[in-house]
Amino acid sequence: MAVGTGPAVSARGVTKSFGQLRVLDGLDVDIPRGVTYCLLGPNGSGKTTFIRAIVRLLRLDAGELMVLDQPVSRVEE
Repeated sequence: MAVGTGPAVSARGVTKSFGQLRVLDGLDVDIPRGVTYCLLGPNGSGKTTFIRAIVRLLRLDAGELMVLDQPVSRVEE
């Protein structure tokens, strides 16, 4: 895949726990560029945790998270 043509957000094996509660457990998802994408699920299913990881408000326990073809750790804005 050429630079700049991958998904807006790509997650592979994303895991996050808070104490004994595993909120994200091996999440794999690609969110395409240029589309409106909706995260649906019951309360406590990890939607907000996933968004907080994308915008770097929390650190994941495991997995790879890419934003605009860059590791989320390298995304400045």
